[in-house]
Amino acid sequence: MAIITPTIKALTPTITPTIKPSATALPAASAAPSATAEPFVMSSKTSPNGEFTAYSYFHYGTEQQTIEIKNKEGKLIWQIPYQGELPHSDPRTTISIHRWANDSSQLYFCYSWSPDGGDIFIRYSCSRLQTIDIKTGEIRTVVPDGYTSFRISNNGSEIAYLQCTDESCTIHIQNLSTGSEKTTSAIDDPKDYVAIGSISWSPNDNGLVFHTQDKDYIMLQTIYLDVSKMKLRLIKKYPVPYSRNEWAAFDGWVDDNTLIFVESENAVIQVVYLNIRSNESIVIGTPTPSN
Repeated sequence: MAIITPTIKALTPTITPTIKPSATALPAASAAPSATAEPFVMSSKTSPNGEFTAYSYFHYGTEQQTIEIKNKEGKLIWQIPYQGELPHSDPRTTISIHRWANDSSQLYFCYSWSPDGGDIFIRYSCSRLQTIDIKTGEIRTVVPDGYTSFRISNNGSEIAYLQCTDESCTIHIQNLSTGSEKTTSAIDDPKDYVAIGSISWSPNDNGLVFHTQDKDYIMLQTIYLDVSKMKLRLIKKYPVPYSRNEWAAFDGWVDDNTLIFVESENAVIQVVYLNIRSNESIVIGTPTPSN
């Protein structure tokens, strides 16, 4: 892959909330509540400092969806209702808790395809990523519409996201505090490959990998981005898992220089460590025959 010169631009963070959460009181408990009176908890996440817990609710009867943030005493702090026209049948998107900021000052939320209110139905689906400030209740959009994939860095300071058109794909690295952003082209020739995402930051956030796929859905590419230099390098090209006898799949990081792949060769599955600096591959453990 050719080295692409990055472009850098400054963005002004969106500070106008799209909706003000209503800190309404919780419904009073009735003496004999019906079986469907209580909302269904789709998911919950406690903040890293243990002071707050966010709950995503589905309200039977009204079909309403909300996220509620409560303190550790159970007092309601903020309530975020579903934004826009509320869906009343499946398939539907649900308002979903994405993650807390590392310092517990923000909660990130988005809209996922989880029609039954449980597990996400479409992998990596998370649109309209927003954040709420726990002190002020201000809501702002984190990245613009049209992204195909995003991932917040391990230290919580940056977000990487891919944005594609019919002509090009761009990877963005945005500082979540300042809104400053740097970009570079993600694909040399979008006629052959498209960016499908699966962004994964290295343990120390010095780099990341993302994945592209050919338009025949046969081959994948793992591409490494040096975040400081905004330079790309093709690390590995391989068949889509289970598409043929020989295939591979990315399976995470060992350290900032080493990727893990699961590979199948001659009906034998093995775990391989790939050094992104030297391109050296090491088979880990005993290869296992596939069934």
